[in-house]
Amino acid sequence: SQEEHLKKTIVDECKKADENWYVGASLKYSQILLKRGEIERAKRLLLGLEEELPKWDIIKFSLAEMDFKTRDYSGALNRYIAIRPERLTLVTIPLDEEDTRCRYYLHLAECYKRLGYHGLAKGAYIDAYELVKGQPSEKEVLTTLIGLLIKEGRLGEALPYIEELSRLDPTARSYTLLGLAHMDKEDWDQAAPALEAALSLDPHYHPARLWLAEVNIRLQRFKEAQEMLGIITANGALPNNKLTAHLMLAFIHASELKLDELIVDTDFILKHLDISVSVNSLEGLSNFYIDHARYLTKYDAYWARMIGKK
Repeated sequence: SQEEHLKKTIVDECKKADENWYVGASLKYSQILLKRGEIERAKRLLLGLEEELPKWDIIKFSLAEMDFKTRDYSGALNRYIAIRPERLTLVTIPLDEEDTRCRYYLHLAECYKRLGYHGLAKGAYIDAYELVKGQPSEKEVLTTLIGLLIKEGRLGEALPYIEELSRLDPTARSYTLLGLAHMDKEDWDQAAPALEAALSLDPHYHPARLWLAEVNIRLQRFKEAQEMLGIITANGALPNNKLTAHLMLAFIHASELKLDELIVDTDFILKHLDISVSVNSLEGLSNFYIDHARYLTKYDAYWARMIGKK
């Protein structure tokens, strides 16, 4: 059988003849064991090989990959950080060294992220990205890196990567992200074209329309903002999008002291949130928003931004 042949080759021939062949045959044999589900045997083989040949990084990498696949991120990380990625090579087995190094950085980054070392994870993702520029996996790596930065609340820091993503994958979502990254830096003049590009790609992508309305509010272009929001309130948008639109309109109408319009917005908001309250003056409406500011902040992301930047 192939297994017996490899055993004989490893023990009787490769080990005596050449260390490269010995390592290559051992790794091949461990792969056969893994395919058969004999994980413990494969690991014992590689652990013995690592003890015998501690300078071989490709052996450490194979063991780290086993730990990674079994979600032992701490064990995998301890092995990954001991590896010199430039030495992930093996003469005797065809190996895409660039792909292997990319996988090394991606899995290293994932271990860092899982264990809470987000700064180190970012560095590893960037190393992976530098390796895959111009390759089919570039978009996937970019998306992962951007996702990490967004999760960490570092949207502005993700700007150059989002710019590249919008070039590689020009969608309403990628251009909306680009607009949000500019907004995070309060660069409203750059945010507007990105959000307009998102809507040109998908006129029904309401998140882009909502954020563009906010940009117009920031630039004191209330008329343009109201036109954007009117499209959302008049069409079949999701209820939460309509709620956000009415909250934004309430902000505009309160700024312009337009009581009748503000009452209409507030009526929609109250019905949506199932709140019962009676107000009959601008002062009463103002008090309502002040009293419910904390609740609205928790409920609606846009309102949280408006409250935070007033």
